[in-house]
Amino acid sequence: MEANPDLCLTVRDSESDEDQSASSSLTDTLSPSSDHDLFSRHSRDRPVHNFRDGNPPTTVFSQAEAAKEMVENALVMKPGGQDVLEVYKSEKSLNHRTRRQLVNILASHMTEMRGRIPSRKQKEKYALGIITLFPSLKDPFSPKGCEHFYDGEKGTGYLAWRLKTMSRNKSQ
Repeated sequence: MEANPDLCLTVRDSESDEDQSASSSLTDTLSPSSDHDLFSRHSRDRPVHNFRDGNPPTTVFSQAEAAKEMVENALVMKPGGQDVLEVYKSEKSLNHRTRRQLVNILASHMTEMRGRIPSRKQKEKYALGIITLFPSLKDPFSPKGCEHFYDGEKGTGYLAWRLKTMSRNKSQ
């Protein structure tokens, strides 16, 4: 096959049931020699996802699972954490006292592992882990469902307030 500057290649999933046409805004052209390199580089760098079954991307799932595991490990290794897990297991919810205990344990774990001022991403990961481990604590009216534990845009939530209190008490 000869290189042709007027050649435009479109990559389609052969298993896809949908008929997808190429967008007229696509102006990139590939030479026949470069499309193999592009495909092999793309397939090495990124995992291939199958979205036809309607499930969310695997990376989102694995982030939530990793956050859940991190929160669960923190609760298991800290005193009082097992009590929180047992209360949730028996009641399928947490009362005010055990929710405060959960936040205190996780804020303490966060500062031990990440330093006095954890990053926004770390706080968001802990909040995601909480609602993944304890699904009944998810807020159905907020975009992510975990903003009451930590909202990165506003810097508010139970975890943020506890971390600020801990920081204030340490400086005195």
